Amino acid sequence: MKRRWWLWAIIVAALLVCLPALRERAALERADRTVELVLDQERLWALSEQTGVPIPAILARWRELGVTALAAEDFEGARLAAEAGLRIVPRDLQVIVLSRVYGWETGPVIFTGNQVGGYPDRLASTAALLNDLGAPLGLIEFANQRGASQLARLLNYRAVRVHSITMEELARLNDADAASRYARAARERNARVLYIRPLVRGPAPEMLARNEAYLTDIMARLDEAGLAPGAAQPKPFWSTALWVPAAAALAAAAGGCLLLSRLWAMPWWLAALGTAVSGGLVYGLGRMGYTVLVRQTAALAVALVFPALAVITAAERLRPLDAGRGHRAPAGGWHAAAGWGVALLQFAAVTLVGAGLVAAALGDTRFLLQLEQFRGVKLAHVAPLFIVVVFWLADQYRGSWWQWLNAPLRMWHVLAGAAVLALGYVYVGRTGNDLVGVLDVERAMRMVLEDALEIRPRTKEFLLGYPALLLAFGFWTAGPRLLAWPLLVAGTIASISVINTFAHAHSPLAVSAVRTAYGFAAGLAVAVLALAAVVLLGRLPPVRRWLAALADSGGRSRMTVPPDQGRSVKVVP
Repeated sequence: MKRRWWLWAIIVAALLVCLPALRERAALERADRTVELVLDQERLWALSEQTGVPIPAILARWRELGVTALAAEDFEGARLAAEAGLRIVPRDLQVIVLSRVYGWETGPVIFTGNQVGGYPDRLASTAALLNDLGAPLGLIEFANQRGASQLARLLNYRAVRVHSITMEELARLNDADAASRYARAARERNARVLYIRPLVRGPAPEMLARNEAYLTDIMARLDEAGLAPGAAQPKPFWSTALWVPAAAALAAAAGGCLLLSRLWAMPWWLAALGTAVSGGLVYGLGRMGYTVLVRQTAALAVALVFPALAVITAAERLRPLDAGRGHRAPAGGWHAAAGWGVALLQFAAVTLVGAGLVAAALGDTRFLLQLEQFRGVKLAHVAPLFIVVVFWLADQYRGSWWQWLNAPLRMWHVLAGAAVLALGYVYVGRTGNDLVGVLDVERAMRMVLEDALEIRPRTKEFLLGYPALLLAFGFWTAGPRLLAWPLLVAGTIASISVINTFAHAHSPLAVSAVRTAYGFAAGLAVAVLALAAVVLLGRLPPVRRWLAALADSGGRSRMTVPPDQGRSVKVVP
């Protein structure tokens, strides 16, 4: 395929189709800036008993500090909340009925235990009670209560996200860390109800003062994030039109064709057919009622294709120092810096387009409430790396896959493979932190970054992805290609991480944008230090001899730019 401009035009058009959806979502998030502080009744009773201060006195004081509701487990708790002028947050069906009878002002219903009231056979009756009361459902983060998603669907997704810290977790956290966790949940994950358990540890005479300082700290952190205390209100049900995920699928297919055309002379009509079928299939399945599936499919397709597309198209912007019209381009200086800058901007632009497409494809209240999620997280973290590795092998063996299969296996290959497997296990295991936990050193660094920046950048972006990418650009233009390719693979992680950030649909778009900007800026700073270190090491005679040997061994296989295709990279057969 000699000309591919129309595939880029499809990607740009798809982004334009998705921009109104992104603006709508951003407007919804800007309008939802109220956070409700709800007290736990059981721990409040325990605090009153240990300090000897009556509950009405505590409630009156804490209402002044920003508390708006009490989670009532029985009639007495509901009555005291109403008398203190607080909203009642029912914890069970009995309190819901009492609230209807007495006409108390209620907040969201947060069911206690591992299932919602009425599960599994009487969810329709529970939904009718909540509808009569006009109360939304409180969805507790990480609790996975049975029946919560079904009940939310019966309520037409009139629900709010709740963040709670259990007593076991509170015992392991200091007060400042707990306050920071509440603020982070509200700021970064759209938690609009903070379920607060009063602190009951320590000397009794100091407990009230400690709790007031705790609440004051939470309120101060919320204020810094632009959030205000008040009654939590559920978002209206919102969903983008089906042509939005269809447009994202079109863009993913066009990006896939752009990559394939760099390895294989794909006929234009086949690329057009594959792109049209992809978009039409997603739209058709959506019309058949598979609305969640098509959004997840379109988002995953974009997440698989665009990181590799960003890296490959950025690399082809760079010209090796021995390329050109029979002479070497000037090494280093402003010429090289300008080339790297253009390549980096192309990488960032393609990555941000992919991030916007993913965010738009997941534009639905069910994803904003995290009742539905982006699927294929681990695949999206691994597959783009393999795509770039395929280009690496094609470049190294000049398109001869049989030559690659017959290449001799050396001991350093085995050792390098074992190291890659170990790193891959850590990398994949860190997606979701379910296999490999966070090290204490990294946890401390995260806390420092959050205190300094409020929204911390992702570690793998600024410590690995961007530095590796800039080093890869350097070796691509001036050094041994055998070192450029593994660094390009590592640099792909930056694009993967950015797109994964926007795949967290329950996080506000503004937060994801700030996190990405911080990651880019910090990554460039670390990359400059890494480049300086490489330059200094490169002046050592042993290192220079080693790099020269690598350059000789890797210089025979190059990805060249045919003169009739402008910037299009072709693998030389």
